[in-house]
Amino acid sequence: MLMRRGLFGLLNGCRIDGGPMRVWILCFLGLCAVAARADRYIDVSQLVATITDAVAVDRNDERIAQSLRKVHLTERLALETVELLKRMGAGHATAQALEELVSQSAGLAPPAQAPLAAVPAPSDAEQAEMTAKMRCYAAEYIARFPDFIATETVHQYHNYQAVPVVRGSSWAREDKGLVIDGRWHISDSYEAEVAYVAGRENYKKIAAKGKNGQHVDRVSLGEFGGMMEEILDPSRVATFHWDRWQTLGGTRMAVFAYRVPFDTSRYSICCGEARGPDGKAVRAYVKTAHRGLIFVDPRSGAVMRLILYAEGLDAGAPMNAAGLVQEYGEVSIGESRYLLPVLSTAYVRAARFETREEIEYRGHRKFGAEAAIDFGDAAKEKGPR
Repeated sequence: MLMRRGLFGLLNGCRIDGGPMRVWILCFLGLCAVAARADRYIDVSQLVATITDAVAVDRNDERIAQSLRKVHLTERLALETVELLKRMGAGHATAQALEELVSQSAGLAPPAQAPLAAVPAPSDAEQAEMTAKMRCYAAEYIARFPDFIATETVHQYHNYQAVPVVRGSSWAREDKGLVIDGRWHISDSYEAEVAYVAGRENYKKIAAKGKNGQHVDRVSLGEFGGMMEEILDPSRVATFHWDRWQTLGGTRMAVFAYRVPFDTSRYSICCGEARGPDGKAVRAYVKTAHRGLIFVDPRSGAVMRLILYAEGLDAGAPMNAAGLVQEYGEVSIGESRYLLPVLSTAYVRAARFETREEIEYRGHRKFGAEAAIDFGDAAKEKGPR
């Protein structure tokens, strides 16, 4: 994905334009998934965020329900909230697990602020003002970026594991088969340096913790602006509809559902390799429409979370489902503060094989003589990332 600073056209006093957005997804039977976390204590707003994210990046109802049984609430969960979560896509098993949490948390104090609220919806004029603010925010977003470096920690998982294949009475250790057991299994973990310089991203792996110590291609690239542009650039002709109020980190966010049609979308998925005119292997891409949710501070228009679902990936497509969740937070670079991606989750399904990747960003600092890094050939690559 490419985002270029200063390439935005005028819109209501904001500069907006767009470059192509592309999410790279390796078609090799999956790369990643998230492992079930140990028992944890969370409040109701965190629970709601967990469910809304899971609907996008974990389509297995039983697996989501199982993870909820490791959760302990610090506040009372109301049945009304469960009903809203069911309308948002929570499946039958997930709903049952949530109802168990309703019973377990009955003696606790209620949340200070409703975690979810479908009403009162803002007026049409108020909604129009909010969407104008978030478009202006997005138009100025990349222009405010300095050149910087950050360290990212990547955890990749998949829903299968390799097991020895039995041949006669002996185990052929060198021959392994893939068994899908409905659980998330870690594939690789590593750290990488990502630099945002002159409007594009470059990556360099610096530490591996994978089973083979080998680099596995990333599920998604371009989190530093590509998603926001793909949704809010006027050339995408996205439609926005009011969805709900939702509390994130103690702040009430306005949540809009959006859709970008196929004709104007620049979101594409890598589905393996094809042969170019010169006979060399090149990546093959499939463009899709997409829809999702955008979480906005109603006062400033600041975008705090994005959820994207690919559309049109039917059973006959190389990829059958893809989703992304992007969370933003305030970070320091030099003496200034910026809202930048702090967590990302990407999901893809190919037939019965599921993959998932979780990324955390930290250690942001200015790119320059005091914090430079040689990215080798990766920095010279052309085309969208």
